Amino acid sequence: MDSSSTFLVDASSIHSSSTSSVDASPIDNVDTADDGLTLENVLYAGSSQNRCVICRRIRDSSTNMITMPKSSRLDLLIVHRMYATQNVRCCEQHIVGHDRLNPMDTVEMNDRKNLKTTLPPQELLLILEDLLTLIQEAIKSPRLDFRDPALSNDDYLTWTGWNIAQFDMMFDMLSPFLRSSCNREPRNALAIFWIKAKTNLSFSQIGSLFNYTGDSEARRKRVADTFDSVRILLVRNLVPLNLGVYHLTRDQALIHNTAFSKEFWDNKVTIIWD
Repeated sequence: MDSSSTFLVDASSIHSSSTSSVDASPIDNVDTADDGLTLENVLYAGSSQNRCVICRRIRDSSTNMITMPKSSRLDLLIVHRMYATQNVRCCEQHIVGHDRLNPMDTVEMNDRKNLKTTLPPQELLLILEDLLTLIQEAIKSPRLDFRDPALSNDDYLTWTGWNIAQFDMMFDMLSPFLRSSCNREPRNALAIFWIKAKTNLSFSQIGSLFNYTGDSEARRKRVADTFDSVRILLVRNLVPLNLGVYHLTRDQALIHNTAFSKEFWDNKVTIIWD
């Protein structure tokens, strides 16, 4: 038997396996002869326009619903072994930075049919291409990446000394001034500054953590430049709002008066040099 005959037998066996006790997905209802490939361990997520594919809640309005981005659909496939079509919708809160699926959210399985996924060859090729692209991006991405939604509150505290909420608030204040480039991603740039301040790792070591290319000296220089740029932005845009006489209004300063200062200087604005 030649190789082409062998392929036909294998494809036939794959197709026949889809007629098991588990129903096929709606995609399988399309008459594609032997062209479809059934994925045994991947569930079909559904394609309802008013039901969230993650939490399965039915929404009367599409106000809080969005079309699921490609990156989050790949997360769903890789992490939860569920296939979602391109037009599938989900609640907006399930998607976090850079169109990724929130790793803290639970995919609701109680109100869901166990439908196998059957894909036409063209769709399978597109998924394979997307997965290969994702692998290439992972190879080039930082070993420590503060764009990664999987980083926990403890991770932030360990590396930067700030929790996620504090870091996000600081980043929101500085993001209009942080320029993105091929050598510098804004969120990671802010993290680099605080990692250096908290851990006192060398610039070269931090460059290795963030997967900067080049030799040790090249990494050192790039991280040092990033550190200096963020330091200048903090001094210009953050420090004046939190330190010094002018970061408070008169009413705010009066709130800080103590019983001691009120006794000696009445309820006037008092500056105490310690």
